[in-house]
Amino acid sequence: MEQLTLVGENRQGQFSRDGKEIIFQSARRPEQLNAQIYILHLDGMKEKRITFNDGEDSWPQFSPDGKRIVYASTTDELKEHPDSPAPSPAPSTTPASTLYEYWGGKLPDEEIYESDADGSHITRLTQSVGFDGEPDFSPDGFRILFTTTRAGQPQIFVMNNSGAGQRKWKTGDGDGFQGVYSPDGKWVAWVGDVADGKGTQIFVSSRYGGQVRRLTREPSVHLTPSWSPDDRVILFSGDVATPSQSKIYAVDVDGSCVRQLTSGKGNDRDPRFSPDGKMILFASDRSGSNQLYLENFIDSGPCLKAPTAASTSKL
Repeated sequence: MEQLTLVGENRQGQFSRDGKEIIFQSARRPEQLNAQIYILHLDGMKEKRITFNDGEDSWPQFSPDGKRIVYASTTDELKEHPDSPAPSPAPSTTPASTLYEYWGGKLPDEEIYESDADGSHITRLTQSVGFDGEPDFSPDGFRILFTTTRAGQPQIFVMNNSGAGQRKWKTGDGDGFQGVYSPDGKWVAWVGDVADGKGTQIFVSSRYGGQVRRLTREPSVHLTPSWSPDDRVILFSGDVATPSQSKIYAVDVDGSCVRQLTSGKGNDRDPRFSPDGKMILFASDRSGSNQLYLENFIDSGPCLKAPTAASTSKL
C-alpha cells in the first residue's frame, strides 16, 4: 500500500484515462480551508491546484479524452442564495439519510461545472436550487450522470455534456444516487434503497434503464460504486463486515461474490480502479486525516458468504 497525499484532507480521487494523473478534492490546507480541486502527477508526485473558487468544490472527474474536467461547486449557490436555510436531515428510513451521512450530515447546495483540464474556461451546466452533484461522464464523453434533489429525494439525472437535455434517468420506481457508467457504456451502477429499508444497496441496469439487478444483499451501507476496466467487478465502500466502520469491497457483476479488500483501523472510502485494473485508489483516515492511497487489487479473496445469484427487481 502506498500513501499518495500528506497535506490537508483529500478524498474523491479519480484516475485520468492514461493513468498518469489523479484528480481529487482537497480541503484544510494552509493556503485554503475550503475544498478545491487538485491534480497529482504520478510521475514525480507533484500536485497542482486547478480551482480557485469561493465555495466548496467536489467530485472531480476527467473527461474520457483528458481535455476537460467536470466537478460540482457551491460557489454560485452561495452568491445566489446566501440566506438559503440548511437542508433538513433526511428521515433515517430513506436512502437520502445515507447520502447525507456521506456528505457530513447535510447536502451542500451546489451546481455542476465543466472546464478545461487546467481549470480554465469554466462552464456552468446546472441551474437548480439545492444539490446537483456527483457527476460521471459516459465513456464517449457525450453524457453526464448526476445526482439531484430538485424533486425532493435524491434522484439520478442525465444530461448532455453541454448541460442541455436534463432529465431523470430511469432507475425503476425508486430513487437513487452516485450513478456511474460502465467502461463499455452499456450499463449503469448506482446506490439505492430496498423495500425493507435496511441500508442501501448496489444496483445495475442497462444505461437505458429497464430491468434492474440488485448485486448486494447485506442490510448495511453500500456506497460509491466503481467499475473495473473489464466490466466484471464493481468496487464499493461500506460497513458490510465491519459495523460502523467503512471498508472497500468488490462484488462480481452477477452478484455471486462479495470480497473485502481493505482492513485495519480507520474508514476507507471512494474506491476507484486504475485504468489497467491492477490497482485501487481510495481515501482513508487511517493516518488521522483523510488521505489518498494506492493498493494492489487482489481478486482472489474469499467470499464473505456463500455465493448467491443477483436478484432481478423493479425497485
